[in-house]
Amino acid sequence: MKAIKISEHGHREALIGMALSYYHEGEDLERWLGTRDLRKLAKTGAALIRKGPDHGKWIRAISTWWLITAPRFWWSEADTYKVGTVALSASTMHTLAKGEVTPAHFEGDIYPSDLERINLAISAGAPIDQVKALLPEGYLQTRLWVANYQVLRTILHQREGHRLPQWQVFREAVLSQADYPELLK
Repeated sequence: MKAIKISEHGHREALIGMALSYYHEGEDLERWLGTRDLRKLAKTGAALIRKGPDHGKWIRAISTWWLITAPRFWWSEADTYKVGTVALSASTMHTLAKGEVTPAHFEGDIYPSDLERINLAISAGAPIDQVKALLPEGYLQTRLWVANYQVLRTILHQREGHRLPQWQVFREAVLSQADYPELLK
């Protein structure tokens, strides 16, 4: 499994949105924004995050894009976090049609007999639903996965110490690649 951050945006905008609680109607908004110390706002925002998701809701405005290659069993667990996420995947139907399936298409070992059965079904022109039914859960799929900081923070807390090692790989990838990992802890 691997997770690579492609992009991250919205930090300044999220802080401005949080600071709007201190804005008074009638003030010149541009001037008001120009007087805000974003570093000070970030400290205030971090304190709000620790009070819970209702107070730290401003981090929902920070978006991240990840290229994740993971086995099917991990994706089925990751789908728990569909709220606030978007996933665009490499179609299994199309990737299976590209040629022979090899051990490199799986996380961990695959029995040679299983690999042979999959490739025989593909070469015989079996319907795609039958070929997909033969795939073990370790079959790797790559997705472009979009999530905001609140979703990432929830995952990091809920999957800490999880017995599937892929969750620790994901957690380490997020914490090492996020622009502001301190907001996720």
